[in-house]
Amino acid sequence: MIYTLRLIFFITFNFFILTAQSQPIAPTIEHLMTIEGKFDPPVVIDQGMRIVNISSGTVTGPHIKGTVQSPSADWVQVLPSGAVRIDVRLLIKTDDGDFIYMSYNGVSKQSEKSLGHLRKGEEAKAEDGMYFVTAPTFRTSSKKYDYLNAVQAINVVKMFKLDKDGGYGHIEVFVVK
Repeated sequence: MIYTLRLIFFITFNFFILTAQSQPIAPTIEHLMTIEGKFDPPVVIDQGMRIVNISSGTVTGPHIKGTVQSPSADWVQVLPSGAVRIDVRLLIKTDDGDFIYMSYNGVSKQSEKSLGHLRKGEEAKAEDGMYFVTAPTFRTSSKKYDYLNAVQAINVVKMFKLDKDGGYGHIEVFVVK
């Protein structure tokens, strides 16, 4: 009888453990900040590589306000498939004088509609089917913003424009929890 109860307990316990482990964990996100950036004209290295200096910008959020400082840039790689690899290093100076280094990588793929807008010198927008998602991390020595050193975030580009004369973009940044 004791053996049977132990066996039932063992099977039941392992069933609950395995069931709990097999359930997907869905992350949540919390808005961190919005970045409005201005770009210089791209420096064309070759057919698949451009460097875009981010000349200025603003950062606004519930707990962070500041400006984009130099040096900040995006090393853009255009793949043969049309997908674009993003590699950004951004320097933020907060309104209270602290510096935050933000780096992010990700991918962008334009829809026919958003690509048509870009070719005409117009804004490409998320609602036009543009996919543009990146994953930033942060580094700072600020005590106030120290929590950023230990978070992963995601960026979603809402809109941008980039042509031979430069451009601008609107990025929403979310902390993944």
